[in-house]
Amino acid sequence: MTLALNLVVVIIVAIALWMLAGACMHRPKELPEESATIRHSSEIEVNMDRAARSLSEAIKVQTVSYADLSQVNHAEFQRFHALLESLFPLVHRELEKTALDHNLVYRWKGEDSSKKAIALMSHMDVVPADEEGWKHPPFRGAIEDGYIWGRGALDIKYGLIGILEAVEHLLETGYVPSRDIYVISTADEEVGGKAGITAVANHLRESNVSLEWVLDEGGVVGDGLLAGLDTPVALVGVAEKGYVDVEMSVEMEGGHSSYPGKDTTIGVLCEAVKKVEKSQMAARLGSPVREFLDELSRHMGFGARLAFANSHLLEPIIMKQLLRNAQTAALVRT
Repeated sequence: MTLALNLVVVIIVAIALWMLAGACMHRPKELPEESATIRHSSEIEVNMDRAARSLSEAIKVQTVSYADLSQVNHAEFQRFHALLESLFPLVHRELEKTALDHNLVYRWKGEDSSKKAIALMSHMDVVPADEEGWKHPPFRGAIEDGYIWGRGALDIKYGLIGILEAVEHLLETGYVPSRDIYVISTADEEVGGKAGITAVANHLRESNVSLEWVLDEGGVVGDGLLAGLDTPVALVGVAEKGYVDVEMSVEMEGGHSSYPGKDTTIGVLCEAVKKVEKSQMAARLGSPVREFLDELSRHMGFGARLAFANSHLLEPIIMKQLLRNAQTAALVRT
């Protein structure tokens, strides 16, 4: 009995030492020499005033998309196209522009068009906005207190204006990319995006364009992203969850409101919704999320390093912590 107990103690101590050693070695990875050179290169000069004014002007154009096409103000999308042409004259002089209804595709010809091209994407449409609840009207494009205010400032006219500002700047310096670059902006992303991106995909296919990769709307540079992490983190999305829309309806025998039945259609429907809410999908640490948390934890305190250095062993505890917060829970289940 004593021998067995001693053996158990030895095993526990060995596991603990192994876990502690893993935590001690769980440190930030060394950057490759070429990456370090890029990171420490001199800053690119950006004309922030011009960029801010461009985004402000873009916000003023009400490129609102609706599932009901009869509600779409087509003139606003045409006005937006004209605005882009006035804001970025070199882009429109040097790049090949194709308009597919309200969707835009720009081709920036590179030194070697035989290489697979890359695509930079950012949609131009926004969701509707009423005037109530806004510090500044949603389509005024106010610049105040160091911020640009308005519908589309974040989702995601800043992306499109940022891409075009970068291309305009590079054209001013005489830069020529090594391969073709496509700048793509669709006009119906907020309502599903099927028509816009389908038209773009068909255009690229008909032009025999094969893309190496696509950079589209994604994350942010977040500060205070996780408790214990005191450095800004740039989020690069490499995977996306799917979604499903569920429509529920209830049919019951009718009757007079003076003698209602025990159950009502509303009550039955609410019970059904409640069951759906309770049937949460199982949480799991998928490969991209596991790598993401592994990298972040290397910059955190000893407790986090201990947990993530031994994530396969301590996964239930990690999962419990992640599910406590809506944002982190979204990483591990839909």
